[in-house]
Amino acid sequence: MRRPTGSVSFAARARGYYGHPEVRSFVKNLGWDGTMYCYSVEFLCLWHLGFPDEARALCQEMMEKVAVERNPTAIAPALGFEAMLLRDLGDHEAAIRSAIG
Repeated sequence: MRRPTGSVSFAARARGYYGHPEVRSFVKNLGWDGTMYCYSVEFLCLWHLGFPDEARALCQEMMEKVAVERNPTAIAPALGFEAMLLRDLGDHEAAIRSAIG
């Protein structure tokens, strides 16, 4: 299957800024971290386009990053997106664990 473009490519490009010092400084100063949405958009697109393994791997990477950052404004939606993906992948027990945090 051909590698997807479009929204996946844009999300991947935006994800490249996640660790940029100015972005991290903005997050630290403002207190709100929406950068994980780049991950969720990309992995949900991958799932819908038929790339479940890549979607799961990217979701895991997102969860590792938000765990390190420990910002509740990133953790809460990340857990929700993770639960949604795990449910779609058929891993219902893991989805429930993610949903209850």
